[in-house]
Amino acid sequence: PPASHHPPASHHPPASHHPPASHHPPASHHPPANHQPPASNQSREDLGESRIVKTGSEAGTIVLISPNEDVRTCDASCQRLEAEEKPATVNATLLKGMYFFIAGYQRTMREETIKKWHKVIEEHGGVVLLEYDSERCTHLVVNTSTSPVFEQAFADGKCIASAYWLNDVLMENEVFPPKSPLHFPFAFEESPIHRCKDEYCICWTNFTGVNRQILKDTIRLAGFPYTGFLSKKTTHLICQRPEGVKYNTALEWGIHTLNSTFITEILYEGIIPDIQPSHKDLTINDSLEVPPEHPFCLLLLGHWKRFVNKPCSEVVASLGKRAPESDLPQAKHFKPVSGKVEGLATSPQVMLTGFTKTESSALLQKVKALGGVIVQNIEDCTHLVAKKISRSVKFLCGLCQCKYILSNKWITHAKEFGKEEDYILEDRNGEETYGIKLRESLKKANRRKLLDGLCIYATQSVVPEYSILKGIVHCAGGKLLNEIELLKEYSSVLKGESKMSQMNQPLVVICRDVDFEDNKTEMEMFLKARVSLYTPELVFTGILKQELLFGQCRIIVPGHFYQNAMTSSS
Repeated sequence: PPASHHPPASHHPPASHHPPASHHPPASHHPPANHQPPASNQSREDLGESRIVKTGSEAGTIVLISPNEDVRTCDASCQRLEAEEKPATVNATLLKGMYFFIAGYQRTMREETIKKWHKVIEEHGGVVLLEYDSERCTHLVVNTSTSPVFEQAFADGKCIASAYWLNDVLMENEVFPPKSPLHFPFAFEESPIHRCKDEYCICWTNFTGVNRQILKDTIRLAGFPYTGFLSKKTTHLICQRPEGVKYNTALEWGIHTLNSTFITEILYEGIIPDIQPSHKDLTINDSLEVPPEHPFCLLLLGHWKRFVNKPCSEVVASLGKRAPESDLPQAKHFKPVSGKVEGLATSPQVMLTGFTKTESSALLQKVKALGGVIVQNIEDCTHLVAKKISRSVKFLCGLCQCKYILSNKWITHAKEFGKEEDYILEDRNGEETYGIKLRESLKKANRRKLLDGLCIYATQSVVPEYSILKGIVHCAGGKLLNEIELLKEYSSVLKGESKMSQMNQPLVVICRDVDFEDNKTEMEMFLKARVSLYTPELVFTGILKQELLFGQCRIIVPGHFYQNAMTSSS
């Protein structure tokens, strides 16, 4: 959907003309023919005052501009997905072998618009599923990562993208993995900017062509008020290069000068980030035509690589040439969510945590009397009986590994085992303390492994010790690297010879503030390689909530340390 969202009065726009803060199908990258170029007068373009585009909310929708605003029209919105007339030539095999399920957009788009999408997909050789089918579906088109369907498709290893991706594939007549910030689902349905929109007014400089259009759409869909002209009402200037009249004037006026990662991180983290030194780094290659190096995006791209079982460089050539339906990979070919159901004995396999020795002895005796199996390894456990919610190793591992976390009443009230749903542990104090809903966390943990696809490196300051942390990360589906494994598997990234998107699995580093004083060499290496740095809460709180809290757990890098790391010799 377009920037203006307000077509001529004679046109009846689809619901997509009022995009939610999550996004709508795009092809905004192709400005309409009637779009007027900016004035050639440099001082006017860079310094001139203009009305600030305001935002408002209506039923979860961000209304960006009013009909009399001088902005591009909606004609370029979804040129292929919503075209009234069939193009002169249709590539009837473009999407052959690809089975799509569309989720989330039904809440914000008109039914006839969704039907039009179905028709266009089928005209290009694809198949649209009316219900999510883990065996047949190959591609999920979804607007937000908060959707339960997203979580299930992610667990099933499906290729996941937004309608922006699908539209651009149709526009370019070529199938490729997501490559633009808009091609990935957003982390919200209502932008976090909406609650404090009066504090922001965004402008940009030095972005041209497709990069400029993608940036404008990204700013708009993130929920920011924006204007094409710099004024003293401007709060943030997004710069592709540190040069030009706008940039110099922004420095003079004390306006934040940032790169585009400040905007894109909001899309995938769902919160407004604190301004980091990395956001102020204008020496990076700030292109919006390549996949973001954000861990969330890298995790999704990993599914695209695994799906076709080929390196990313071959995905473009392979995805459009899939095998017939009978040869498509079935659900059994994907890594299962966990081993806690398959292959287990019919009797509950029980462990206890949080009880005294006396309490444990009595409970275990009754478990045996009822025919249960007492296990010593958390990976063999199906039923963890706990006294309260805690951050103990056993509880964290059990949340990732066990099908049920139960109160002791499940044992003491039982004449025979069963009815687990009636005895899920209830601990209101614990839920309030840690900000979780245990039942919701268990449902998420049973859908997928939280850290599946992630490699994690922990600095020596992180507690607990490596051997214990490794067990926790393993139960959550991730891989904890030691120093030798880190240097072996990510040597090219750490030397600046490769990007993280070229690796099989994204790497995140968990560390503490003391590392910037006690572990300078290692931290400088990570900053130079632009490896993401997070607090240990990414693992511990993340497991309790069963959410990857990239935004909330990001380490604040001291400005002087970042500056020294970027300017010091290799």
